Parts: sequence; structure tokens; C-alpha cells
Amino acid sequence: MCPHPVRDGFSCLDENFVDTDEYEGAPVVLKSFRSDVAAQRIEYLKVVYEAMKNANVPNVDSLVHCGKYYVLLSPVGAGGVPFCRFPTDEQTVLEAIESILEALVILHSVGWMHRDIRWPNVIKQANQSKWFLIDFDHAATSPQDNSKDERLSSEEHAPDMFGGSGVHTTAVDIWGIGHLMRSCDCELDPDLIDYCRALYHSNPSKRPTADKALHWIQEYRSHTHHDPSDQTAGLSRLKC
Repeated sequence: MCPHPVRDGFSCLDENFVDTDEYEGAPVVLKSFRSDVAAQRIEYLKVVYEAMKNANVPNVDSLVHCGKYYVLLSPVGAGGVPFCRFPTDEQTVLEAIESILEALVILHSVGWMHRDIRWPNVIKQANQSKWFLIDFDHAATSPQDNSKDERLSSEEHAPDMFGGSGVHTTAVDIWGIGHLMRSCDCELDPDLIDYCRALYHSNPSKRPTADKALHWIQEYRSHTHHDPSDQTAGLSRLKC
């Protein structure tokens, strides 16, 4: 591995410092933490990634190595660091969402939730159609007491995560899938916009499960074929 000040024993001043590095000849993501929180954060990530490994959760990154102040993760996204190379057409948005839902089906089945589903936490490996869910710093078992974590914004996270003494469940991840659709930088078919509203439902118990959402997306993709040259179809689409 190349020399790196964080990896070689200096804590990071930022809350999280993310960079790329190399480990055993392969590219990895290096995420480091402040020295006062590093031990706790790293031990927690070990628990999360071990649970996902034991459950064979697909389409998530993996913990490759841990140091005193940092962790190494794989894969590295096609966009490098930062990973903000968002989908720009409906087909690619649906590819990403289907991949993330495949992960959530298994993750939720073993009682865990991600809780921070946003486009910066969704990456694509170069030359592959699968997308990966990353950044499990806020992952937790379900249910959880409502968050007082100032690192989570109410604009990008389900409202049921906030609000005093209540609890939230895996339904917050379904809201996150709706947020991916709503915040994508492309036009979507009206049927997708209607389903986006279901994912965003104000009542968490009325949102579909990850399994039902995955089935709906797969059915939509298998039965819907938009011709890019059809200008009428393009004009009929709305933005979510």
C-alpha cells in the first residue's frame, strides 16, 4: 500500500475522511475517523458487516481491513471518490433501485436496516450493471428509538426517524428508496411517480416491504419498454 498519513497512525480531523487506497494489489476505499470516536465506530462497523456477511446480503460493500483509525472497504465505485455519479436516465435509476432492494430484502429479513439511503451511498462498479449500497455507519437493528443524530438530516431521511420518544423500523429504508426516485436527475414515467408516493407514505405501516417493492420494480421493468425515439412518450413523463 502507498504511504498514507491516516493509515500510518495519524487520526483524521474531519468526522469522516474518505479516500481511495490500495490493499493487497486491489483498489479499496479508505474511511478514517477522529481518534476520539474511531474505536467505537470501527467496532460497530465490524458487527454490521459481520451480520451482513453471515446473511449473504447481496449488493453491499464489504469490510476488507481495519486499522486503528480507519477501515478499508471494497468495491470502489466507478466514479471514484466521491461516488456522486448519479443515474441520468430511467433505466439506470431502476437498475440501481433493483440492486438496492435486493440487498434490503435480505438485510431486513435478519432484522437490520440501513437508515441512510441516498444517492451518495449508492455506487456502481465499472463495467457492471449491479449497484452497491455503501456507508453502513448509521445501520441499526429494527426497531430503533428515534434519532437524535445530528449527522442525519430531516430533508433526506424518513420523518418517522425523528420526533421525540417514538421508534422507527425498516420502513425508513423504503422511504429512502422513494427518496432515490424523487431526487434522481431524470424524468420518470407517471406509473413510477405514483409508486414513489406509495414508498413515501406518511404512515410507515402502509409502505410496501422491500420484497413487495422489489417485485413491483421487476414487474415494471419486464413489462415496460420505452422507445427513446418516441418523442410522445418522452413528453408524457413527469419528474418525480
